[in-house]
Amino acid sequence: MNRVTKDLRSIDVDLPERNYESISVYTQTLGTIVVVVIANYYIIAPTLVVLLGFYAAHYFYINTTRDLKRLEALCKFRLQ
Repeated sequence: MNRVTKDLRSIDVDLPERNYESISVYTQTLGTIVVVVIANYYIIAPTLVVLLGFYAAHYFYINTTRDLKRLEALCKFRLQ
C-alpha cells in the first residue's frame, strides 16, 4: 500500500512541479535567444548550428542509452 501511495504522490505532486520547471527553463532559454538575436542579428546562423549540434548529441545519447540498457538486460538475463 505504501508503494502505491508513493507512486500517486509522484504523479500528483512531483510531476506538475517538474513540468513547470521544464516549461520555465525552455521559456527562459527561448527568451534569451530572442533577445540575443534582436541585439545581434548576425548571431542567427551560429545559434542554429549550435541548436542542431545539441539535437544531434541528444539523438545520439538517447539511442546509445537505449542500446546500453538493452545490452545490460540481455547480460543479466543470461546470467540467471
